Amino acid sequence: MYHMNSLLKNGILIIVFSLIFCGIRAADDSFVAYKADTMPVIDGIGNDSCWAANQWYGLDYVWLPYNDQISKTDFSGRFKISWTNDRLLLLVEIVDDSLYDGHSDPLDNYWNDDCVEVFVDEDHSGGPHNDPSNAFNAWAYHVSIFGDVVDPNTAGSKLYNDHIKSVWTRYDSLYTWELSIKIYDKNYVNDQVSMPVTLTNDKVMGFSLAYCDDDGGGVRENFIGSKYLPQSQSNDSYLNASVFGTLTLIDPNAPQTSSIKPVSDENVLIFPNPGKNEIYFQIPGDLENGGTLSLLDISGKELKNEKLAAGQTNGSIDISDIAAGVYIAVSRLKDKTITQRIIIE
Repeated sequence: MYHMNSLLKNGILIIVFSLIFCGIRAADDSFVAYKADTMPVIDGIGNDSCWAANQWYGLDYVWLPYNDQISKTDFSGRFKISWTNDRLLLLVEIVDDSLYDGHSDPLDNYWNDDCVEVFVDEDHSGGPHNDPSNAFNAWAYHVSIFGDVVDPNTAGSKLYNDHIKSVWTRYDSLYTWELSIKIYDKNYVNDQVSMPVTLTNDKVMGFSLAYCDDDGGGVRENFIGSKYLPQSQSNDSYLNASVFGTLTLIDPNAPQTSSIKPVSDENVLIFPNPGKNEIYFQIPGDLENGGTLSLLDISGKELKNEKLAAGQTNGSIDISDIAAGVYIAVSRLKDKTITQRIIIE
């Protein structure tokens, strides 16, 4: 059992974001996790450095009853993802007015108790994972408030407590969970020694997160997930990995895989780095013909573009609307292109 029932934390600010356009919410199908420099302490506090560089994602989509409207005082949730070579890491914040586990047997009606549910498809191959010929191509881990980890597969519902370590803490109705997860591929064999895979830069996995919420009645009130699913698939995640989202692992210190190649950064100073709200740049000497300074995400998509006038030696870019993470600043000066990594907090 890995949990503490209470921990006083001062100065907590709970922010829950939802994106709504004309009543239709955007689908959160893609997630990015930046590698941790050091393994965080799994203590349910979430103050380790790895969490600062990773962005929050919402638990916003009510899968059961489909598209049910839930009061924010009843439930809201958000999460961050990080990783090391041998662990996938989750920080989950849940606001819940009632935490419930009414079944003494962890294999009995576990989906009807409050639990975090983690869906992982190691090679993003999709497909059913209740097929005896392909039982472990994906996982649907139910992590209980007592630290028990249950997955329903062709062997029946079994405990996999050695796959995930979880710790949660509580302050009023805010529950902070931290999870450390070993990732296994489709060669996993029950009741035998199986080695978890080594995680690497640019690895793409199937991933979704959900929460089973029981307000004390002994039956799951709501099932809330991290991505949009049509009603016909709203309870398919534990059977069908094709409905999972996509998770990309990024190591900010790994060599660039982008088509943009760095030349030198000796002539451009960008600060502060890490930055917040605004970043500034300074270029020694005058730009005879001007240039541009762009901000790109890790995939190469341009997010900001600042034109540099002839003779300009300094300027700034507003980053207040950019999510926390690792980005690429690209300076185009005459015939030189300079790339630098920028962290936004």
